[in-house]
Amino acid sequence: MSGLLAGFIAANAASPLRANTKSEEINRSKANGNLPKTIAIIGAGVAGLTAAYRAAQAGHRVCVFETANRYGGRSLTLRPDDKDYKNWWFDTYNPAREFEAMYVSSFEEREDSPGRGKQACHFHVPAWKKSGRPEELYLNAGPGRIPSHHTHLLSLCKELNVELEPYVFKSDSNLLSDSSFRGGEPIQWRQVHYSLIGQIASIVYQAYKDGVILQGYENVPLMLKALGNLNEKFKFEGSSAVGFVRAPGGWQDPSQLKTPLKLEELLSSNLVLSEQHGTESMESHEDYIDWQPTLLQPTGGMDRIWQALLLSEIPKTAQASQFKRSTRSLERGKLLLGDIVKLNAKITGIYANRNSCTIRLNNKSYTFDACIVTAAPPLLGKRNRMKTSTKEIAFPSDLLIDNNLDESTKKALSEVKMTPACKVGFQGKSRFWEEENQIYGGISWTTDLSSQLWYPSSGFHSSTGILTGLYNRHESAIYTSQKSLPERIEIALKGCESLHPGFKSKVYKDFAPAIAWGYMPGQIAGWADETSELQCNIYLKITDALTPNIFFAGDSYSQTPGWQEGAIRTAALAVRAISDGLKPNDPRLYGTNDVMECP
Repeated sequence: MSGLLAGFIAANAASPLRANTKSEEINRSKANGNLPKTIAIIGAGVAGLTAAYRAAQAGHRVCVFETANRYGGRSLTLRPDDKDYKNWWFDTYNPAREFEAMYVSSFEEREDSPGRGKQACHFHVPAWKKSGRPEELYLNAGPGRIPSHHTHLLSLCKELNVELEPYVFKSDSNLLSDSSFRGGEPIQWRQVHYSLIGQIASIVYQAYKDGVILQGYENVPLMLKALGNLNEKFKFEGSSAVGFVRAPGGWQDPSQLKTPLKLEELLSSNLVLSEQHGTESMESHEDYIDWQPTLLQPTGGMDRIWQALLLSEIPKTAQASQFKRSTRSLERGKLLLGDIVKLNAKITGIYANRNSCTIRLNNKSYTFDACIVTAAPPLLGKRNRMKTSTKEIAFPSDLLIDNNLDESTKKALSEVKMTPACKVGFQGKSRFWEEENQIYGGISWTTDLSSQLWYPSSGFHSSTGILTGLYNRHESAIYTSQKSLPERIEIALKGCESLHPGFKSKVYKDFAPAIAWGYMPGQIAGWADETSELQCNIYLKITDALTPNIFFAGDSYSQTPGWQEGAIRTAALAVRAISDGLKPNDPRLYGTNDVMECP
């Protein structure tokens, strides 16, 4: 009995809390006295643009350099490659058509990618409604949700007037498919969860009766009865929580409950504890603090956050003197953050001087008082190889950024383990998941290579919608990324078929965007692999740079890798450190009496 209960507890154990859920204000700073700094920021993703915004607010003079031909970094939202839709989008969200590269309807992986070639987003735009407003169609190819405890990001959204709406992480109608359980038959989450809870509650009650649970817990039986929907004899024989074969109707229409799944079956399946998903349980993902049952998302796409940054007015003095103001900004009469961002600007070197830093761009050198670098750690390391949790992967040597960081820091940056990630999107010919499965948002899970199927959390009952038909990580993503585009799409279709039989006939297969983040321009992976937890000493080393005028920012240099919260927090810290002359190991930077230490 004790072994069975221990297995259940282990399967449902939530990950340790790594984030303080107490609401905090975004770090703000002002340039000391009359000495504003000139700051070069490498990367125009969420971290780089936030750093530029905060630095401009603080009175500094800034320039942002981005390798790619678009803004946003890994926050990539793909929209229809349709002229009329694009015109409507700009008329609605950006009538002045500032920084038109913010609308992304195509992308291309690097030349070394097996999936190279331009991918244009040929989403099918339905006939417009009488209101003149089309159905919003987009795929968040990067971040797609915001937990409620990510207070810095939420505060920034509020400050920028970015409208938010609920993101449904888990619906009881979401599906789970394990190829080794009943032939891979898709099972509703509610049937798995409440079958498990009910039978465990019955077993714990029997243990209570047998004296395993001793005096002082007289109310345990009533609690277990309510928890597990037990009958009067404290046995679990099913309940409406498990679901219906035939739902209750009107008058004398007979209903029929689903039969509970057997505990022995569940505990031997991947539905409760999946090797593919590490220590995560397919059944209890929402028990993790970052994966709350309901989260948040910007209305209209995750890119609405950095687009709002681009369109923010900043002081006219915020333009770094190394580069002239654009004609557009002069005609406009005001300076927007996007005016100080240079696309297609590949920085090949960054060097710390005694009181400044120098960057190399197009074989020319430019000197600034300080530099904020948001590139992935291995790109500043000693060699063109990236470590993952299981192997090393080579990347093109021209992605490395030459630098004069000390050797121990370079070594630490090279040692950071990264997490490969892939996504594939599909457009439904209808919202069949709502019509056939009563699924309104959330994620279905499969032991197939595709791993996850995300459903849209908005646009309910409209004529179509965009699905994330594959989202995998680690080894599964490495395998997927090595495939051609048609092969990646086929992997996604196979996984979706395990959840929705007939899926291939229910989506448009003529175009399905397939993104392998390890091959995107300027990128080598999805994010760092929990460096602060799994490589603590390396984490302290890369966040405690000894070079006085080079600072790192981005989620890879935070305790929340893979989340925009980490990008926002480190960006604000970098600007404050520059403004106040503080080092990363100074408690004053955090308003505390001490700093993080490794166990």
